[in-house]
Amino acid sequence: ASSVIKDAETLLTAHSWESLAYWDSGTPSNRENLYEAVPDVYRFQEGMFDLILYQQDAPSGQKIKGHYRLDDNQLMLLDQNGFEVLDRWRIHYLDKHYLAVDMDGLRVFFVAPDNDPF
Repeated sequence: ASSVIKDAETLLTAHSWESLAYWDSGTPSNRENLYEAVPDVYRFQEGMFDLILYQQDAPSGQKIKGHYRLDDNQLMLLDQNGFEVLDRWRIHYLDKHYLAVDMDGLRVFFVAPDNDPF
């Protein structure tokens, strides 16, 4: 079991996070299995999250808002009412520059965006 990340809330809310790359946890962890991610951007603040999802049919991004809960290294994304769980992430690594989470069989790597859309 991994230890709880110190100051996780402070680090998570310090700036927005842009998805950079992902790796399918079912494949060997080598460079050939690391893929560029769609640059979705998340911002976490005071129990709320904002997300801009970039897709082919929404090049300017689809905006989603909701609540989040951070318990130890588990991050739960909840709907706007705070009841329905939209996603569960396990924070694998977090410092002031990098965030790595495990979600849905993927490890996703995030960085602070060069141009923060928020």
